[in-house]
Amino acid sequence: MQKTIYIVSTPIGNLGDMTYRAVETLEKSDLILCEDTRVSTKLLSHFNIKKPLMKYEKFTEDKVAKNIDELFKKYNTISLITDAGTPGISDPGSVLVKKARENGFNIFGIPGASAVIYNMSISGLENNNFCFLGFLPRKDNEQKKLFKSLSENSEHINAFVFYESPLRIISTLENLKSIKTENVFIVKEATKLHEKQIFGNLDEVLEKLKNDDKTEKGEYVISFTIPKKENKTDDTVCLEAEIISEVFTKKISAKDAIKNLSNKYPRNELYKASLNLKNLKWKKIKRCNGLCLFIFF
Repeated sequence: MQKTIYIVSTPIGNLGDMTYRAVETLEKSDLILCEDTRVSTKLLSHFNIKKPLMKYEKFTEDKVAKNIDELFKKYNTISLITDAGTPGISDPGSVLVKKARENGFNIFGIPGASAVIYNMSISGLENNNFCFLGFLPRKDNEQKKLFKSLSENSEHINAFVFYESPLRIISTLENLKSIKTENVFIVKEATKLHEKQIFGNLDEVLEKLKNDDKTEKGEYVISFTIPKKENKTDDTVCLEAEIISEVFTKKISAKDAIKNLSNKYPRNELYKASLNLKNLKWKKIKRCNGLCLFIFF
């Protein structure tokens, strides 16, 4: 009999979201790997599933994956579940799947609930091309660095979505203020009895969270959009002239001028314009009615 691993999605809050196929798969499994045996026992008991459990979480996944051959000497069918949602999506699972694939075992997924997809589907944000960030770095400076990078490279991405703990939700959104955002959508305790949704601009969302004495309880999924930069690099715009004007009017370096203009024009186009300037000799000739005139030779 071919050895098989099933990656089984479980509800993210509401047990009614468990699929028939997920129940059937777990019922026929010889062994179920899970993050927390206490959490999984409650889930399995609800569906009257009685199968042996083995702990598989981020601190043990390397060891379990390494011994997958030994497990399959005893079990033909193994299923992997996590505390909630889809294994491998910001949850343990990828290490096991990689090892199983390398060893030639069958691998099948049982799709179902996913918090990131839940958020995107009800956010109302343009999401035909979104980026999932998982859990963000914990340090403020690292978060700001990440947000800046997203802002500068968001040209082809409609929305961003990530997970955050209740104890860090306020500080993370404060860090998000380091860049320009359009809309923010938050789901707390997704699909559960006391699910809460907040939509608006960043300041509005932060105000509602700060005024809620239960903010530091529950699990959060956050999505947001970044304003698209206007692409003005057509025949009517000379970026070389824009850079020169910025240099002389504000008395700054060309590097700083490009940094200032990056909020207005694509950074890659500004870089090309700066290279063009290096091949030219130019100087300011006259300032008239607030305009700087230049000559190239």
